[in-house]
Formats: sequence, structure tokens, C-alpha cells
Amino acid sequence: MYRIVVEGQSDEDFSSQENEEITKRKQRPLPPQNGWISNVTENSFKVHWDNGKLSYTSVRLFVKPYNQTESCNYSCGRDDCYKNHNNECTFGVDNKIKEQYFEVIGLTAGTRYEVNIYSFIQGLNSETSFPILSYTVPLLPAQIFAPLDKRQSNSFVIRINDHSPKFKFWIVHVSNNSTFITKKNQSFECVDMLIEDLKPGTPYNVSITTEVPGFTSNSENASTVYTRPGDIQSVLIPRQLVHETNFTISYKTLDQKYDEIEIRICPCNYSLVCNYTICKNTIIKYNGDNLISLAENLTVSTFYNVFVRTALNSTTPRLTSSNFRIASSYTAPEKPMASLLYSDFRSVTLNLTGNDQKLFDNYTIYYQNSVQNITISKEDKSAKIVDLIPGTSYTFRVYAVLTEIISDRYGNVTTYTRPLNVTSMSVLKTTNESLTIQWEPPSEGHVETYKVQVSCVSPYEESVAKIKYYLMQSSSTVIEGLKPGTSCKANVTTSVGDIDGISSVFELEKTTNEMAPGVVTLENIETDRETLFLSWHKPRMTNGFIRKYQLVIKDTYGNCLQRKYSYFNCSSDSCNFESPTYCKDSDDIEDSVLCSESQSEITSDLTTLTTTSQNVTELLSFWNYSIEIQAFTKCWGKSLLKYIRTKTDKPGKVSYLKVETEEDVTKQRSVNVTWNEPDIRKRNGIILNYHIEIINNSNASVCSNTTDNSTLFYKCTRLFPGNYSVQVCAKTSAGKGSVVTEIVFVQPGAPLRINESEVGQLMMPSDDQPMDTERQIAVRLPLKTFLCKPSNGYPTKWGLIVAQNDQATDEPFFGSVLNFTDRISKVYKTWFEVKDMDSIKPYLATYLNLTDSCQHINGGTRKRRSVTQRDVETYQRFVVGLDGKCSGKQTDRFCNGELQPGRRYRVKTFACTINGCTETEYSNPISTDPDLTVAIASGISSAIVVLAIVGVVVFFLRRKQLACFSKDEGRLVTQSPDEGIHLDKIEHTKKNPSR
Repeated sequence: MYRIVVEGQSDEDFSSQENEEITKRKQRPLPPQNGWISNVTENSFKVHWDNGKLSYTSVRLFVKPYNQTESCNYSCGRDDCYKNHNNECTFGVDNKIKEQYFEVIGLTAGTRYEVNIYSFIQGLNSETSFPILSYTVPLLPAQIFAPLDKRQSNSFVIRINDHSPKFKFWIVHVSNNSTFITKKNQSFECVDMLIEDLKPGTPYNVSITTEVPGFTSNSENASTVYTRPGDIQSVLIPRQLVHETNFTISYKTLDQKYDEIEIRICPCNYSLVCNYTICKNTIIKYNGDNLISLAENLTVSTFYNVFVRTALNSTTPRLTSSNFRIASSYTAPEKPMASLLYSDFRSVTLNLTGNDQKLFDNYTIYYQNSVQNITISKEDKSAKIVDLIPGTSYTFRVYAVLTEIISDRYGNVTTYTRPLNVTSMSVLKTTNESLTIQWEPPSEGHVETYKVQVSCVSPYEESVAKIKYYLMQSSSTVIEGLKPGTSCKANVTTSVGDIDGISSVFELEKTTNEMAPGVVTLENIETDRETLFLSWHKPRMTNGFIRKYQLVIKDTYGNCLQRKYSYFNCSSDSCNFESPTYCKDSDDIEDSVLCSESQSEITSDLTTLTTTSQNVTELLSFWNYSIEIQAFTKCWGKSLLKYIRTKTDKPGKVSYLKVETEEDVTKQRSVNVTWNEPDIRKRNGIILNYHIEIINNSNASVCSNTTDNSTLFYKCTRLFPGNYSVQVCAKTSAGKGSVVTEIVFVQPGAPLRINESEVGQLMMPSDDQPMDTERQIAVRLPLKTFLCKPSNGYPTKWGLIVAQNDQATDEPFFGSVLNFTDRISKVYKTWFEVKDMDSIKPYLATYLNLTDSCQHINGGTRKRRSVTQRDVETYQRFVVGLDGKCSGKQTDRFCNGELQPGRRYRVKTFACTINGCTETEYSNPISTDPDLTVAIASGISSAIVVLAIVGVVVFFLRRKQLACFSKDEGRLVTQSPDEGIHLDKIEHTKKNPSR
């Protein structure tokens, strides 16, 4: 607080007259009466007082904070105010005005002040002042906020932060659509105010005002504060929704005052010690109805603590509920290992080893036809399931169980119980080579197949049992392939799936019959390109024991290729037959052709002896053969004769491949390819066509063609010089045969000649004139279309031929380099030879290597030559006559010397490869400008000559006249013939300083 003191003027402020009055006056004046303060603001107020009946000359105000002694620094607010060094304000008073006032400015807000008013007259001030007390209007706190750590779902704290508060009290106003709370703090030293009884997740409008006695702050500090969202009511992880790598989290809330669900999933070890540093956080947007969440990418058989809370993401900062709700669960255990240990008639034992390192409590086994599931302890290494049906398929699903959570996957074992055995057997039918037997199926359960093992002994052989096997689905079978009079013993084993029952052995009471032999029956013939597969049945009427077969294969020309015998169940007595070395025909006449060596054995199905097969190899493709098969008991049976043709194969190589290149340099580069068809034994089918492929050094195909089977030649044109691989192969319906390759080098030819009558002139004058138009002309060199075009070989040199119009009569050259060199020496001149001619004959102006404009194509490196023709400029400007007078050049060499003024020239160019050269047509006439300097000099000389002639005529006339008069011829003076009229030579100024 401040104190205000008002005093009168000092003595020095009065005149000498007043000093006299002061000395006379000895009683002090009374102070002003009835003082009050109005118009209070944050930094000013007005001080009022009533003079009443008092009369004084001036007043003095003293303003200070309450209970302090020193005055404050303030402004007077009046024009007639005088303020001394003690901040005391003195001003004169008009006693006629009853009510006086004084405005104090520059005060501190929210501060209590004391104002003292002193009257002053004749240098004396009143002894006592009239004190007035008042506060200024307070300010709002410097900082107001709601700390996050003090926010709850039903309350929050409003905190102020002001180190120099200018108020006495502060009031918090909290409101929303349904709530209005006003709470007053009794001291500014208390910085926190708790607001309670609020709703979760709700925004509240918060404003603050400050007070001092009698005054309230002029404005409010308003903001929006959210309470935290309410806690999750409950969290549940349903066991039926728990899997190996995920589970479903279900939760409930009391309200919907949130927009996110925050889930934290923390794994724990086998001792249930959790590592909270590797928790997985998930934020789920709440849309009004999703009260479940799927936790994914979890670890199998792992214990997890799940923390769930609500959140408000629409606020700044983001708010979460105060507390987590916690749920715990294991993930589903890992799939257990299970396998079949043993299968019996009415029980199955499962092997459960290999699961020691897996985390689970016990096993649960499900299988069909069971009344209840079976639970097995984890400590058990096997599980036996009983009371099963014999010969029945069962599928056992073995699950692992961990805290009543069943594994997603299961160990699967599918097996059969063993079937019961056969109890009786009988023989239904006998033939000369078979026995039909029948047996009674088991009385209980199922049987899929019967495995019949037959052991037979024939009276025609030694007493050695021959074993035959049968696999039957019915309760009867035929034992075939027996010899006549054979006795057998049968062993029948029941089977279901891969499980066998107990075998039953029966001695058969009957034997086979014996009769005469019969004829074989062909079953299958399969031909391939070089092989033949045959299979045949034994004769339908065997009429005895078939001891062997004979197979004879002959080709188109009657050559015997193979003969092979197969013996079945032979003894040394019954099979002692001489095997023929040579092929024999139907009349048993020996053939002179020796049988070729067999590549494979005749094989037979020894189970039933009903089918025999033979693989024949090393045959020719697409070739005709005859096949003869005979069966033999004690004599040969009738022959089975068949004709076949092997399949088409890819053909062999073509013969006599010949490749010739084009020798004429004036023709386009090409190769001629000729060949003969493959050898008849290597054609391997009907030749459909021939394929020709020509490949360059870059392994790119430049020519590819297919000709019909009667065309044995091919020509490939438009080739670039270089090495080429020429490949030719024949083709049948089986595909292309072997490729024959020939490497050939194609020499460059002369650049191809262009028909300028069709495409237009190649040599044209340039649009850009030369510097010296009297002795130079500019032309366009056709780079892209001629000089740099590598269509018949890469040009290596080029040149320019110039002739005066009437001398440009020679035909363009197109031929070899040798002939062109001869043409240059005989036809074309040098500039030195023609420079002084009246009519300029064709001369060689340039003869250069192509190293500049065509460098990126013909520069000599493979990389440059790979650049395409599109990169070459179409034209290049060339100036004829650029070398001037060819100073310093040899006179027998070409030179691009200056031209004669005022003449018409024609120009052509040429390009050369290493083997040939080609010229273009001459251009149309191109004129040099006349030399105007010479014309002027000639005009002046002519004028002088005319004047001289006139003078001479006059002179002679005068002499003649004199002579006529004198008649004296001897006096006539004549000019000697040696005396001519001498004119100084007039030199013209050269325009081109380089000439």
C-alpha cells in the first residue's frame, strides 16, 4: 500500500509581499475536508476534496503505498501542478470552487494507496493532513494452466504462476452445458485450486478473475480444460479365442467419453517375470461399437500381461485414463509331436516323445467314434486307445493343453487297426494253367485287400517251389501261369491300408490241367524315335507249359536286327534246345545276315506269366520294320507278324554346306548359301523345311529365313562388312535338327550409288555464303545420305572434285579403289595445274580421311561404330577455294585453292571404303562474283586509250594536212612499231586478306 501526502508551497514560491504577510501570520491553516477517490483504474484514480468555508492559496498532495513512508513515483495529471524532488505535487487553489480534485497517474495495479492532502496559505501548511485510502484495480495472474499430473477423470487443478501478484484474491469459474462452479481462493499465495465433482472425458470452460477490496479485474482469463477419460471397467481374454500367435481382448467401459483404446501387451518368461521394456503398444480408434481387439504377432506358449486404458486424442495434449485395467493369458501352446507306435486288432498306441522342451500341461486326444476325449499327462511318452474295431481307419488328433488353452494345431495320426484273419479256403475251378480259389472273409471288422502268396511245384521240373503273389480286393482269385499238373499252397494275409493281419496257410486239394500249346496274343506296341516296346500275352490256349518266346525284328531291306529268347521255369532236360545264331525264315532256311547284339533282355511278369515285354533300342527313326513273335512249349507255335514304323525324330546335319560372298564391289554386300539334304539314314522323317540363320559379331541375327524342303539355297543381302556365322539346319515334324555352322568374312564394297534423279541432287550450294564470294563458293556435303552412310561398308576417305561448268562432263565413278586411283592420276588434275587455265578442267580439291564429321561412326573404335546413323548431321558446309593461293603446298598434291572470279563451277564429292569408291553427280552450276576492281581499272584504262587514240589521230591528221600542204612526205613522222602506249598497271584491292 502507498501513502499520499499533500503539502503547501515552499516559501520561495511567494513574492516579497506575501513574505511580509507570512511574518504577520502565525497560525497554520486547517486541512481540506471531505476527501474521496473516484475513477479508479489499474494505474490511476482521481482524488476529490471539499474546501468548505476554508480559504488557502494552494494544496500539496502526498501519495504513497499504504504503511510506507516514501512517496511513489506518479504523474500529476494537471497542467498547473508543480512536483518537487520528494514527488510532492503542489498547485494553486481557486477558493471560489467548492469541490476540488486531483488525478494521480502511473500507479501500480492491485495496490492499496494512502493519499494525504495539506492546505497551504502564506507559506504555512496545515499541521495535519486529511488521509484517504484506496486500492487500484487488480490484474490477472501472469500464467494460468491445468497441470496434467493433477488431472483426473472427475477433477482437475487450476494453477497460477505469478511471482509478483497484484491482487488479493482469485476466483475460478468452471462451466459447461450442465455444470457451473465458482470457487474463490482466499490468498494469492495459494497457487493451486482443486475443482471436483466433474464428469470424465468432458471439456470445461475455465475462466479466472482477481479481486482486491472494492475492485475486480476488468477482464477474465478463459480456456478449455478436459478431464481425463474414465477407466476401463473390465478386461477379458476369452480362452476360446486364444491362439498360438494371437488372442482376442474384450473390454467394457462405463461411458463413451473417449476416442481411443490404448493396449499395452508385455511378455513374461516361464517364471512369469515380465519384461516391461519390450511391451508392444497398440492404439485403436473407437468408433462406438468396437469393444474387442485382436493382439497379433505373439509368441507361442508365452504368458502375457495386457494393460488397457482409454484415451482422448482429440485434446491437446492427448489425455489417457488414470489407471490401466489388466488381464493375463498364455498364448496357445505349440503343436505336439505324435506318431504311430503300434496298431493292434482293437487298440492303437501313439508315440508322444519329442515334446519335453515344449511348454504345456497335458495332452487331449480326439478321435471319431469316441464317447469322450482322452486326457494324457505330459509326463507320459505314449498313449494307448482301446475298444476299437478291427480293420477300421482311425484319425487321432493330439492337442497340447496349457492352462485350459488348447493348441491351434495338432499332431495328426491316421492308421488302421489290424484286420482279423481268414479261417477257410477252397478251390472252385481248375485249368491246364490256373487254379481258382475262394476263402471266407473275417467275421468281424473290415478288410480292404487280401495278399495271396502261392508256392507251387510242377511235376515237369525239379521239386523247387515257385512263389507267386496276388493282391485282391474280393475273396477269390485265379492263380495263373501255372504248368500243367502243378500243385500249390496258398498263404492269405488280410490287409487294410498299410496294416496287415495274421496270415493263414492252406494246402490246395486240386492241381492244374495239362493240354497242347497255343498262339501268343499281342497286347501293345509302342514305337519311339529309336526304340520299340513290345508286350504280349501268352497264347489263350497254352496247351501246356510255355518254355520260351522268339522275337525277330527285320528292317526294310530284310536285315535281321535282333533275335532273343526267354526261358521260363526251365530245367536242364526240358530246355536243352540249341539257340540259333542266325535269323531263320518261315522255312527254317538259314539267312546270311548275322543278328545284331541285343541291348536289353526280354522281361516277363513272373507273378502271372500272362504278359511279356521287350525293349528294342538302336533303331533308325522313321524307318519300317517287321516284327515276328513265336511261343514255344516243346515245339514252336504259329508266328505273330506285325509291321511298324518308328517315330519321326529331329533330322541330322545337312551335307555339303557352302557359303560364298559377293565379290563385285559395286553390288550390295551379300552371301550365297547352298547345301544338300541330310543322309537318308539321318533324315529321321520327312524334311519339312530348312532354316537359315546368319549372325553377326554382336550375336545379333541379321538374316533369318525358312525354305521349303525342295529349296537348297538362300541369298542374304544388305550385309555390313564383317565376320558372320552362317547356320543351317533341317526340320521335321519333331523339330529342328543339328545345326551346321560356317564362318565367313564379308569384305566392304564401294559405297552404294544413289539415284539422284529420284531423290534429288546430293551436292547443293550452301545457304551460307563464303567470306570471299569472288574466289570461293560454299556447298553442302551430304554426310548422312552419302559420305557417312555405312550401308555397303564404312567409308574411310572422301574428296571433292571441282570443274568449270563446260568441263564437268565426266560420268560419276562407281568401282574399285584400284580403278579410282587410276582415274585420279589420269583424269583429275591438281589446282596448280588448272589455276591459270581459261577453262578449268576437273581437279581434285580434297582427298581426306573421314575422321571429323563421321568420327563417331568411322573413327576406328568399336565403341564409336556402335553409334547409330541418326547421330550424324545431315549436311556439312564446305567452302571451295578456302586455301587461297595454296602457299607452302606441294604442286603435285591436291589443294583447295582459290577460284576465278565471275565463273560458273560445278562440284561433286566421292567416298571410298577400303575396297571401292563412288562419286556423286555434279552439282548445278555455282557462280563466283565478278571482280569489280578489275572492271573499274579496265574502264579507266579504256578511257585513257581512247584519249590517246584521239590524240594520235589528230596528230596524224595534222601531219597529213601539213604534208598535203607541203607535199613533202619525208617530213611525215611516224611512231615506231615498238613504241606502244604504256599504261601503268592498276592493281585491284583483294577483299580476302588471306589470298
